[in-house]
Amino acid sequence: MIHHTADLSDEELDKLERGIPRLVSQATSDAYDRALAGGLSVVRVQDGFLVETSAAGGTSILAVAPSRCRVSVGHRFTVRRLSDS
Repeated sequence: MIHHTADLSDEELDKLERGIPRLVSQATSDAYDRALAGGLSVVRVQDGFLVETSAAGGTSILAVAPSRCRVSVGHRFTVRRLSDS
């Protein structure tokens, strides 16, 4: 549903804006599920480590998670593995 801000009251706009975190959370979860369902691996931060989850359900620790930093869209970075296992 598309709303034009000129047509909305401040209360209506605030209500829509309060829903953004829920939408973002759902979109992230859906993307994670679609990647795994498509046979891809997903890398995420868990307990201070970069953890790879495969489509088969296996997990492996890739590295200690770097300190938080901003990443630009399309920017690539490399991750050093903790071990070759």
